[in-house]
Amino acid sequence: MKNIKKTIMRIGLIMLVVVLSGCTRKQTLTCTMDKNQSGIDMVTKIETIFKDDEIVNLNLYVDAKLDESLSNYVTIFESMLKSRYEKYKKEGTVVDVTKNGNTVKANLSFDLNKMKKEDKKQLDIIDTKSNKDSTQKQLEKQGYTCK
Repeated sequence: MKNIKKTIMRIGLIMLVVVLSGCTRKQTLTCTMDKNQSGIDMVTKIETIFKDDEIVNLNLYVDAKLDESLSNYVTIFESMLKSRYEKYKKEGTVVDVTKNGNTVKANLSFDLNKMKKEDKKQLDIIDTKSNKDSTQKQLEKQGYTCK
């Protein structure tokens, strides 16, 4: 009888651990968009990391290649991206904007748990309580392809 109780207790404990660990697992949604407009071929990739149906991290990668006819505007384009995001380069945010020839790359990473509410609002990151499926639908409506 004691062995049966111990076995049931062990099974119950194992099930509790499995259920609790499953509730807090992280999920990642990766979406990309490739647009060629006005002489700029821009590939954008967004990685959204969820924990318990809440967005906790956003990673944004932009790779913009400007046509030769726009080569005089590469520095301006780089400056625009830097000025837009560098003010958020604080705890919880990584901003890296570089140019190489006619290509401008931006790697942005936002740890939403460390960011101030004002900064999130300015970046239009208002509702972080979202699950993976609804976020995917929202991004696909904007033209992204998600997996």
